[in-house]
Amino acid sequence: MSASLADIQSAMAKGLLHHKNEELEGFFNGDQEDLTARISVYRNNIFYSLANALADLYPVVQKLVGEEFFRALANRYVRKHPPAQAAMVYFGQDFPVFLAQDKACTDLLYLPDVARFELARQRAYHAADVESLSPQAMQEIGVERLLSSCLSLHPSLQILDSKWAARSIWQAHKTGQPRLEDIDLQDSQQSILIRPAYEVMVCAVDAATLALISAISEGAKLEAAIENTLEQHPELDVPQALALGFGNGFFTGIDIQQD
Repeated sequence: MSASLADIQSAMAKGLLHHKNEELEGFFNGDQEDLTARISVYRNNIFYSLANALADLYPVVQKLVGEEFFRALANRYVRKHPPAQAAMVYFGQDFPVFLAQDKACTDLLYLPDVARFELARQRAYHAADVESLSPQAMQEIGVERLLSSCLSLHPSLQILDSKWAARSIWQAHKTGQPRLEDIDLQDSQQSILIRPAYEVMVCAVDAATLALISAISEGAKLEAAIENTLEQHPELDVPQALALGFGNGFFTGIDIQQD
């Protein structure tokens, strides 16, 4: 009984990812030595291409650990998380979680958050293009109506709450040869990344503002979002937070709720 295409594809994936050539012997003609050589070339090309794709997505992570170390990480990652879709833009989404679990990165506690930062930039960059509300919209609608409304966030907006100085580490590596000793790695940082036009913007925010934007993203009325945030962060400067949001294109719509 001949094998189905699905069986052949499954055997190919298993054999290539886990170096199990015996899974493939029944599907190819030729002697064992020739088969091993051909499979090795194909396997090396796959791992090389996927490692390059991962490095393109996480260039700062690669700079932090070095190319050789990164290649080893990438090979282990590919075996556990091979591409699930043909579009490579979706490949590497689980890499930050993988870094947090990989034993080789045990002493690099900040590394997963740097990866999350880079992934957030990637997601912001590839998000849909939607026109943001202008700062004048906040003034035109009036305070009472604004408080009773739900605000729609821009689809590119990414919220990142890091226990480490992920933003500073990323920024330092974009401006030359950084010295990590000049950065307080344990400086927790909150960031909002957004692409309202052509370029991804990185907004440094405090914990209170991040909490407010998070509450808005969950669909709460603005008044409720503010009240809930103030319970946890009484230092919240509401006018400043809203001005930041409208000024940087965080919002794309205002849905006035009727009680």
